[in-house]
Amino acid sequence: MSQEAIFDEIRDVFKKPMRNNSNFKFIILQPTGGGSKSLTIPALSESFVWTAASLAGKNAKCPIYLLADEELKDDTPRPKVKPDDSPIYISADPSPPAPNNYYSSFVDLVDEESDNSQLPSPVQPQFSPLTPTESQGPSLEVLLRSHQSNVIKYDQFHRITVHRSHIFSDALTAMRKGFDKSSNLRITFIGEPAVDAGGPLREFFRLVMKDAVSNNSLFQGPEDSRSPAHNVIELKKSTYKFLGEIFALSIVHGGPGPQCLSHPVANYLTYGIHKINGTIEDILDYATREKTRKLAKASDSEFRELIKTDEYDFIYDCGINVSTVTREEIIDRIISHYTIMVIKAELDEIKAGLDTLGILALLQNYPVKMRALFIAYQYQLTCDIMQDIFRISFSIKGSNDREKEEEVALFWVNLLQDVQNGIGLVKTEETEFSISLGDILAFATGASTVPPIGFCPQPSILFHKRSKYPEANTCSNILRLSLLSESYEEFKELFCFSIANAIGFGKV
Repeated sequence: MSQEAIFDEIRDVFKKPMRNNSNFKFIILQPTGGGSKSLTIPALSESFVWTAASLAGKNAKCPIYLLADEELKDDTPRPKVKPDDSPIYISADPSPPAPNNYYSSFVDLVDEESDNSQLPSPVQPQFSPLTPTESQGPSLEVLLRSHQSNVIKYDQFHRITVHRSHIFSDALTAMRKGFDKSSNLRITFIGEPAVDAGGPLREFFRLVMKDAVSNNSLFQGPEDSRSPAHNVIELKKSTYKFLGEIFALSIVHGGPGPQCLSHPVANYLTYGIHKINGTIEDILDYATREKTRKLAKASDSEFRELIKTDEYDFIYDCGINVSTVTREEIIDRIISHYTIMVIKAELDEIKAGLDTLGILALLQNYPVKMRALFIAYQYQLTCDIMQDIFRISFSIKGSNDREKEEEVALFWVNLLQDVQNGIGLVKTEETEFSISLGDILAFATGASTVPPIGFCPQPSILFHKRSKYPEANTCSNILRLSLLSESYEEFKELFCFSIANAIGFGKV
């Protein structure tokens, strides 16, 4: 039987949980083995096709599971609210439709003879707007979530204590001390009373990543195309290896990737030296770049004369015998030399660090999806995305606060639109500056962009009357909006003021 025929049979068997959808998308999972209760995506090449023989061969002695690769709508009846019930909070829309690929749910392929008491519990739905960049296979969020469950020891903890003013050096110190990288991390910011259930960890990796890639002694090049700087001192201290470990830990624990590396650097980490695919523009040294561009544009006769001059002696540093190779080969080797070979030692150290918790293997096995974590990713928060990220919980209709909550919810939407349009201004006696949608997201969750692994739990908005200022709990991703503002102007002013004065705003 073909793969599609097999999958059709599975859809027919589970047509009820799959809502009678004949095109329902799912991924096959298997137990990790060794008595573990974890599930994993089978380590298969992306060109692999399931057949009856391969399915039976791999699963003759163990159950298989299905992971939904699209939204499963919840048809569970909602309880009715009785008149004498105490007030409760529910969503304004009892079952709001979520965009495809925002959530993933488990559907078990049940083996009647198996012991279901050993089956792992379904994971909580995660929020992430990232969609698959490849035509088949799991989304990036599903891939990372599955990998995380397999490599993190949730019953073991390691605490890292840092100070905001020198967070990167503190992170490096923690790396150099050594610890079990598979431990569940807990972050403490000195002088800040926060219990880490996710928020401080996300903020830690966001700040460390920003500090690391902007460090000009470690990286060079434009903001959206960074390459490691050749630094013998830091090489001797294994700093680049620790950098790779930080990248890996951030990705596994729900933080960002560097998302700023040049394409040749990302290609080297992913494919190795034989698939750099660089361009002349990737050469960072201005003089070398202009000389190489001149070679590319020269006529054949001009080219032969140029490579004989002292000005082009640098060609021999690239290991090129100009008498035996073509112009295209010369230019290609110049690009490879000045984008990769001069910093190969640093790159190999980063690769060694990325091997932590299997991130390097994940990058090399799923290059298209995983590269989005390393190169500049053209993803920008918008007002619409922010409204999708946060789920607003209102009091029940007819309650005393419901009308005011709806008014403040409209204030929230208007604020997002103003900030998106660049008019979320904060004025002080000394200066005037604006906040961004990323600042608002970081205030509520600790992350200025949606993590590749998604948010868990989904960010939500509640309301309060304790003061006129907003409150946030980054551990549970809850933003509380005040019901005491008398106008949109007052709401906006106090909200922007709160963001601007939050710990860490505008600080490295």
